[in-house]
Amino acid sequence: MFATAKYPTPILNTPDFHEIFGGHDGCSLPFDEQGLLRAVETVALPQTKFQLLEKCEEYIFRVKTKDYLGDNLFVDQRFLLPASEETPERESTLPLPEKILETLQKQVGISYVWGGNWVGIPEMLHFYPPAKALDEKTLIAWTFQGLDCSGLLYLATDGYTPRNTSQLVTFGKSLPIHGRSPQEIQRLVKPLDIIVWKGHVLIVLNPEQTIESRAGFGVVVCNFISRMEEILEVHKKNPLSQWQPDAAGFVINRWASS
Repeated sequence: MFATAKYPTPILNTPDFHEIFGGHDGCSLPFDEQGLLRAVETVALPQTKFQLLEKCEEYIFRVKTKDYLGDNLFVDQRFLLPASEETPERESTLPLPEKILETLQKQVGISYVWGGNWVGIPEMLHFYPPAKALDEKTLIAWTFQGLDCSGLLYLATDGYTPRNTSQLVTFGKSLPIHGRSPQEIQRLVKPLDIIVWKGHVLIVLNPEQTIESRAGFGVVVCNFISRMEEILEVHKKNPLSQWQPDAAGFVINRWASS
């Protein structure tokens, strides 16, 4: 069986949607100690094609999709439309660089939401109505009114870029930054270069500024030099000219042509 996403569609790593969205009291979410909803993997964009592998609970199917790889991915069938094996995959055309930059800057102030790459899914309140009014933090996560770090880039590129930092670290061509100071690195970067390691990504707006979605802060614009110094001195990440999985470092990848 096949289907396509009618709406932006949450993908979870558990079939227990009702336990996640409501729990024992019908109005809570199982946030972890960092305040993140780890059951969420991502949000599939409209027209994403799924193969429905197994029905697990009412409405809930285990699926696979070329847009997001994983063995334990689950969606709610009510977000989907029937399709066939011949149905084409979702097309993704990379927007022009200036459009990507415009979209990025429009997200400033949006909350950080783990797994978020689409701002607002009101259907969640219809399919999973809470038992009572939700507090602001819970409402934002329940309805996906926020973005995570790679989700910010994914949104701005219309799903063209890899969804996770584990793929972004090798996406594009790495700049020769090994052994360079923040000021030397600054002279190398161009808009849309990504500063990335497994776990986080920042995007260069211009040589003076970066943008990122950061847990506890949301989508923020930072001074390039100040943020680079923080990465080096606080996060203890070293500049790498090529991604090395075992190194405590980061790369800056150029993936967008001007």
